[in-house]
Amino acid sequence: MTQLWNVDPTILSRRSVLISHLDIDTVRQSLATVRNFSDALMTKQGKAEWRIACSRVGTFAGDLRASLGVMGLAIYCANVLRLRRGDPATSLGMSRNLEFVMQQLGLTKATPGEALERLSAVAVGLAPYNRWLAKPDQVDDVVGAGDNLVAWKNAIDVLVTASEGPDVPTAWDEPAIEDGAWESWHERLTAHFLGDAIAPMEAASLLAPPRRGLEHLSIPFDDMTLLQWTSVLSNALASTVGASGTVPPSSRFEWLALAGLVKLGFIEVSRELSSAIREFPTTPNVPPPAEAHLQRLDAMSRVANPASDAHPRLQRILVVTNGTNGPGRWKSDPEYAAMVGDAKRLGLVLGALDRLKLRTALEVSLVMLQVPRGGNANRVLDETRKAFESYTEIANVMSNGCTFLVSEATPVGPIPKGGRVVTNATTLRDAVPTEPARS
Repeated sequence: MTQLWNVDPTILSRRSVLISHLDIDTVRQSLATVRNFSDALMTKQGKAEWRIACSRVGTFAGDLRASLGVMGLAIYCANVLRLRRGDPATSLGMSRNLEFVMQQLGLTKATPGEALERLSAVAVGLAPYNRWLAKPDQVDDVVGAGDNLVAWKNAIDVLVTASEGPDVPTAWDEPAIEDGAWESWHERLTAHFLGDAIAPMEAASLLAPPRRGLEHLSIPFDDMTLLQWTSVLSNALASTVGASGTVPPSSRFEWLALAGLVKLGFIEVSRELSSAIREFPTTPNVPPPAEAHLQRLDAMSRVANPASDAHPRLQRILVVTNGTNGPGRWKSDPEYAAMVGDAKRLGLVLGALDRLKLRTALEVSLVMLQVPRGGNANRVLDETRKAFESYTEIANVMSNGCTFLVSEATPVGPIPKGGRVVTNATTLRDAVPTEPARS
């Protein structure tokens, strides 16, 4: 596999595509023992070790043949993504994309049958987005080869050759890919909010270009951080809210903004945004939104928001970051509402919500500031104050004292009045004070 398709079998084994309880390195050692049988059979112990090695190699050979269909489809899907991303035809380039495919499809926790089903759906699903890729019947040939190694290799070669054709790079249907990725994400997000089983990633989601506003389409929901959800909200509002503070309900970004607010814990604000979208005035230059769009918007509003209007208001926190480490890795906490991002990103979000007159979003109770290594707490505070100087509510909170987040117990200069220092907080809850800030 390494010589033919730049595939490292260790990657396949680690992600449960090559399904065996035996370690590949151990099998390789056993294979060397089997091949050197003349030396091994010289002693009684050598004979015993040789028999064990033979048994181990035989077991692994059976596992290998049973995994051929899954491995072949994984190789094809990874090669398509490698070419789409422009990664080199090397073992490292293939490994990166094999890891991506296997992680996004959740193959580690899947049964062999589920893994085959998910990979088949993606392999077949690639063709509609590029007319030069392999056809569904050619994909079926990989599975249909069974344990016939010659037929299996030939079937994979057909798929790989098709994916490497000279016309493939310019034949991608980009609008269809983006629409398909959004549609899939909406359905999966709805299931996520409802607590239903979430369908595996589809081909369009894996193909979605990693440009601004689309980064999250291939991230499992449980893996998304507060920083990523804040980015989702920021991009959605930037694409939706006009300078006049109106929200014409005409695209996917409204329901995406609702989802972002809910995942960040700003439940009341999401309800207010839903109402603002509904009340957008129709003018001769702005046609009324399609009923199907409003139905989708209403559906997202219902599934995203708790059924009870008595949902307790969460403590609201702004976390200003300097990089993606530390608070950039924090995930949602049901006890708190929090936006996480650098001052510019948070300023864009607050500005959009302010133009919508959703000023309840500005009613935060705590501001956390990440101090970079070698940084100065007072300097970070001054820079943040300038960024948020037009928001009186936030300025008042900061004047009462901020929480300064540091990665290690190193000097950060004098701590401003009312401030407190938190070192190496790995979760949002770790950083929230359990007592009033000290003066």
